[in-house]
Amino acid sequence: MTAPLITSDNVAIFINGTKAAEATGGMAFTPAQLNPVLNYIGRNQQYDATIDAYIHDFRIYNYALDDNGIQAVMSENSGIDAVTTQHSPVVKTEYYNTTRIPVPNPGEGVYIIRHTHADGTVSITKDIH
Repeated sequence: MTAPLITSDNVAIFINGTKAAEATGGMAFTPAQLNPVLNYIGRNQQYDATIDAYIHDFRIYNYALDDNGIQAVMSENSGIDAVTTQHSPVVKTEYYNTTRIPVPNPGEGVYIIRHTHADGTVSITKDIH
């Protein structure tokens, strides 16, 4: 597990509850000055591939945790013992453009794909053709 700590005068990275790196003395800019338009968890601002992993826990605080606070959070048990991605067979597939308009015959582009499974569950993915 990794946790960044960013304050006005300190930047630190914690790995599995232990501080792995730290820089002090102030930052040249604040994260707010980056002005990102799109914010994602598990990918960057571009249309690159997403991470090939599961995100076990994600939290944003409106204040900086101290070292003890980060270690306490990282030692908590989330109650999630296992994640499964097994679905029943797909019985219906629908394609939508990024403005959620149905696309009957997708060509090149970015599409949101909605799979309806035999057990009634729905899975949503994004694909770039």
